[in-house]
Amino acid sequence: MNRRWLLLGLCPFLISPPVAAERVLKELSWRELSASGAVAEGEVLLPGQGLAASEAARPDQLRLESTSPRPRRVAVVRIDDPGLTAREFALRGEVRYAGLAGEGFLEMLVGLPDGSSYFSRTLDADGPTARLTGDSPWREFALPFFILEGTERPTWLQFNVVFPGEGTVWLGPLRLEQYGAREAALGAGAGRWRLLPPGGRLGVLLGLAMGVVGGLIGWLGGSGRSKRVVFGLVRVMFGLGVIGLVAAAVAIFQARPFAVSYALLICGVIGVLLPRLIRPALERRYETAGLEGKVQTLKDLERDGPRRETAT
Repeated sequence: MNRRWLLLGLCPFLISPPVAAERVLKELSWRELSASGAVAEGEVLLPGQGLAASEAARPDQLRLESTSPRPRRVAVVRIDDPGLTAREFALRGEVRYAGLAGEGFLEMLVGLPDGSSYFSRTLDADGPTARLTGDSPWREFALPFFILEGTERPTWLQFNVVFPGEGTVWLGPLRLEQYGAREAALGAGAGRWRLLPPGGRLGVLLGLAMGVVGGLIGWLGGSGRSKRVVFGLVRVMFGLGVIGLVAAAVAIFQARPFAVSYALLICGVIGVLLPRLIRPALERRYETAGLEGKVQTLKDLERDGPRRETAT
């Protein structure tokens, strides 16, 4: 009985996303892309050539500048026949920018064999999918994308920089990475924690919190102890589920990566449905525990009664 309750309470832990290593499919150097004529715009800066001492040790860079006060999209490079075989992939690299007035972003267009195209953009407030605004030293960026089951693999990718107005952007070499089943496109590399965007971190925290709350419910409820505490925890789990559903709706509305909205949605569904499913069983368990307590009290009285009469 107690094992069943404990297993039921721990089930929210199953929603925590796994950690796995990425696989680099292509490494794109601006030197090589420029030599092949693939770079549409910008100035390629090679190590030690016209760079500050702090930049000399870095690999080749692409410098893009906008002098117009109006928003401008720069088509940087197109990748034909990327050779993708997995459903989830990301274009990653490093970016630095200065003097950006407003909010710009990096963009990856994904072209499918049927002629349709989709996009991934860095529009978050922080993390590797953060938007471009003001000034920033070198930081990592990621443009993740997820292909639905049954959809053919992309035939081309287009990498763009969208300026909000005037400003300068520097880009380091690009990496095209793809991921196997149940891997996340926002991993930070082998041996390091994942750099999840805000929505992804919220999903992990909700999953862990619901796992702890569910474990306590299973442990205390299965043994018929601390009734008020247990039903208070049930309400807490329901509240966490509501938070998960609201966050999932926001993530879907903002077109966040599938892994983010999926984790939040699963948290919300489990958090809202599980308390409704286990509450009747908990009530029956405490009723049974109460009856067992009364029966034990009667047995104690029957056992102690003859002793008192003998003593008298």
